[in-house]
Amino acid sequence: MKPSSPNSRFRRKERGSVIVLVLVLVFLTAMLLTKFIESTSVELMLETQHADRERLRQEAHSALEVTLATLADFLAVDHGLYTPIQGWSDPLGYAGYTPREGVTVDVAFEDESGKISLPTASRDTLFNLFERLGLVEADANQVTDALFFWMHDGYVPTNSAIDDAAYSSAVLPYQPAHRSLRTFDELKVVLGARDFFFDSDDQPKPLFDAFRGSVSLYAFNASNINANQANTLGAAQLDDSQSALIANYVAGKGDRIAGAPPYLRNAKDVSTVLGNAPTSGLGTTIQCLRIKITVREGASNMVLNALVAQPGKATYPAMATVGDLTDDATTQAQTAATAAASTATGDTTATGTTTRAARTSTLSYPFVILQLSEENAPPSAPATPNA
Repeated sequence: MKPSSPNSRFRRKERGSVIVLVLVLVFLTAMLLTKFIESTSVELMLETQHADRERLRQEAHSALEVTLATLADFLAVDHGLYTPIQGWSDPLGYAGYTPREGVTVDVAFEDESGKISLPTASRDTLFNLFERLGLVEADANQVTDALFFWMHDGYVPTNSAIDDAAYSSAVLPYQPAHRSLRTFDELKVVLGARDFFFDSDDQPKPLFDAFRGSVSLYAFNASNINANQANTLGAAQLDDSQSALIANYVAGKGDRIAGAPPYLRNAKDVSTVLGNAPTSGLGTTIQCLRIKITVREGASNMVLNALVAQPGKATYPAMATVGDLTDDATTQAQTAATAAASTATGDTTATGTTTRAARTSTLSYPFVILQLSEENAPPSAPATPNA
């Protein structure tokens, strides 16, 4: 066998080196392409999500407009909103509104004024509530005293341990706010009440959740009896049998005048059901209404939460006091709501805000938007206002 020459061996090594170089280049190219595809996929996914969010936002705000228009119709005809049973439980169906193909829109309501208004609640009402929530008389008195001392300037508590000196002697001295709570977490700094709502690790106790579900941070003059909230009725000193009469009436049971709807419309209807029972702090109309609009398209979804009220009927304590909501304050509330809507839709320019404000004012809905928020997934709990 003829031995290979040095030149042939060199050529074979050269060809081998070329193959290795080509393989390295192929590997590097493949790796760079993979990274490029991954980066592009992320950017494409973000752009798609942004486009989906914009489409869902438009659908949600359109549904809110239709819902407010429906509520305005019933308000004009019946001179009040009492309960969804009144006929507006399906506002989109009532208005004949159909979302675009592939999109589903659900509208849900929560009567915020079915709860106890914390800013306007009397001491007896809060005391009765805490007893219903399981506190013994002495503890209910202490928590009520602590809350009233925090919320009301000049209040003299029955518990001598609750005073300005207790706040001044804290590790970091501070003073009571002398106004109603703006968030429920504010209970963490209310001396004499904090330990009933939170443990040593600042985790909420059962009383915190029960209290948050029973009271509203918004100010309104009367809780809606048609909401049939057991704690609200009990705090108003209605006993279980009287609460049962209300529950039966709004469920369409019990004695009623022929043709009367399954909700109470005025004080006469209330006296027909309850006789001379005390109804202080209770009314028959919705003062403050939460609207939750859920829009879904494929795997994408978003939730639009709005809290609305008729001008002068309800307000957030930081804005004004019930009964003192002047035209100027109403205008400020509407402007704030418009600004919130502009921010939510990404419209932050001065021109865009002015245009949206002008468009909102031409609608002339008899409502003020007290709270407006958007989420890209269903919320785990009802939203509460921020301080």
